[in-house]
Amino acid sequence: MLSSVPDAGRSAKLYSALGSTYEQRKEYKNAIDAFKKAIQLDRDNLDAIRGLAENLMNDGQMDAALEQYQVIADANPETRRPICGSEKSIVARGNTIRR
Repeated sequence: MLSSVPDAGRSAKLYSALGSTYEQRKEYKNAIDAFKKAIQLDRDNLDAIRGLAENLMNDGQMDAALEQYQVIADANPETRRPICGSEKSIVARGNTIRR
């Protein structure tokens, strides 16, 4: 899908957008790969980490998804935002997210 974009022009934002496109098409493994590439380019990109977590969960990889949600929680522990729907699903399965 990115064959027309030179390597130098591929950014974390581009890979995140690609991951979101794959997610909409329910191509979760491709979305996971795209979000991982976005994170490789920008390790602080919490939106890409959240996209990775959601698609890991969509793909049935609950433990890996929980690890990514934990990265998000650890990145800004003073923020006590409400748990999103995806995180609630993981917690409902008996896992916990440390805050």
